[in-house]
Amino acid sequence: MRLNKKGFTLIEVLIVLIILSLLSVLSTMALSQMAKNYRLNRNVSILNYQTGLALSQLKRLLMHRVKNSVIVDKCTLNDDGCDKGNVTSFKSIANLKENETLEYPVIEWLNIDKRGFLGNWNNTKNQNIYGFSYFIDLAKTIGNSTTGHTIISPESDFSVENDINNKLLKNLVLKNLFTEKKIVMLFAGSSGRGDISSIDNSYGYFTNLTGSNNKTKIWQINSYYVNNSPLYTQANISLLTPDGNTEPYEMYWLLNTAYALVPKKNSNGLYDIYLRYFYYPWKDETYKDGQKALFLKNVSSFTFKMDELGVLHLYLCLSDPSIVLKNGKILTVCKEGVIQ
Repeated sequence: MRLNKKGFTLIEVLIVLIILSLLSVLSTMALSQMAKNYRLNRNVSILNYQTGLALSQLKRLLMHRVKNSVIVDKCTLNDDGCDKGNVTSFKSIANLKENETLEYPVIEWLNIDKRGFLGNWNNTKNQNIYGFSYFIDLAKTIGNSTTGHTIISPESDFSVENDINNKLLKNLVLKNLFTEKKIVMLFAGSSGRGDISSIDNSYGYFTNLTGSNNKTKIWQINSYYVNNSPLYTQANISLLTPDGNTEPYEMYWLLNTAYALVPKKNSNGLYDIYLRYFYYPWKDETYKDGQKALFLKNVSSFTFKMDELGVLHLYLCLSDPSIVLKNGKILTVCKEGVIQ
């Protein structure tokens, strides 16, 4: 008996090989696209998280600002003029116009020492001791704006405030930061007592530009005494620049630094934002005199404005120069932050 064995023809084998090759190419392309999409989505998620985190950190910093102390500085970015502190003019952020946001890339403000207010735990007394209470007893205030005032601040221990800030400054030897004017006082309140409209005649910003010794709202604490029972601090205070009009108000803040956010161009054609801190405008210092720390990398845009209600709006865009999209632009995520 004869068996009839029939195999595949050469053409059939070639067709199968071609089909398998096409499937292999298509699957490789699909896997490659999936990998690209995964990488893109991952980087979008990372940028989205970093942008949100950066805005949260900015909110925490600006939350304790003296609201009417926020200024913007005019300087150039291409020659690192802002980083070098070459400021040509400044203005209150409330007066910043929409078409001026790129001309004024630096934002500054005075910081209310929230950490000092929170104070320290006292094991002996088994209670928390506040550095300051925000309030003075006006009935026990004596003096005038020319000769100075003696005030009493209930439930306040300025020595705790001094100790906390010595630790922040990493001073190995305890210093009196009040007499060094690294902690100063500012009164809040009605018009003429802290909530002022003239930004260049109050806090000491850029005296080299204004041509005057303008610190008419900043009070120096010349000396103080802490009474333990009942707890209060009695202090002798005087204006850094007496103007004959400014008097103590019942509510005050202690200020321990100014802050600035300063952009600098990086090698990617984007900008890095540096935080400047531990400088004191009321001592004729500018942000270039302070310490410097990298705050944000690869920023493509950072602008800000204040609306008519005094609310700050921050607009931040972070980029990833390693991811180039189909339109030829690098991956960028933008977000807005609002601070009361």
